[in-house]
Amino acid sequence: MTNSYTLWNPEVHVPTRDELVRPDGAWDVLVHHANTDRYHFLHDTSVAMHNGVLHTAWYNCPDREIQDESLIRGRRSSDGGRTWSDVETIAKDETGEGLHYVPPQLFTSDGTLYSLIGIM
Repeated sequence: MTNSYTLWNPEVHVPTRDELVRPDGAWDVLVHHANTDRYHFLHDTSVAMHNGVLHTAWYNCPDREIQDESLIRGRRSSDGGRTWSDVETIAKDETGEGLHYVPPQLFTSDGTLYSLIGIM
């Protein structure tokens, strides 16, 4: 027996890119550019608001995905994303065993900020 669930009502029009309207007050911001330091590969970002502070995290590698070193880094913003803290290292292989830290997922629950991080 197969259960299926409708994720989108096919009778509802899906807007095209040209039909989308940018909300008033929205802006774009570059939080981190991967070529500004020795980590040229940046992947899988996560963002969460916690106690009025935006937190973002991603994983970095020097050149390619999951090659050489892979660590989790991030930044914080206390002004709604207009300015950001310096880059911080959240998780890295301190053992020298070749652990690769990959996609962080940030979320809050019951007043606590959590990050789930995979290790390969």
